[in-house]
Amino acid sequence: MKPAKAKQAIEPEIPSATQAAAKEPFMPVVRELVWAYQAFRSYSDAQIRQMGLTSSQFDVIATLGNTLG
Repeated sequence: MKPAKAKQAIEPEIPSATQAAAKEPFMPVVRELVWAYQAFRSYSDAQIRQMGLTSSQFDVIATLGNTLG
């Protein structure tokens, strides 16, 4: 005789935070903002590379240029 299997409690499927966030009405706006940021970053990176710098090097120069002294 086989041992009886324990019944597993059936829990309702709770959507993950990612799934819940994807259904929020503001997500299309966030998606457009991300695309705009990526397009701007791509354009500016090309300009920065023409100056012989990496993005990180330019960020340091921009940060230092925005300080007193």
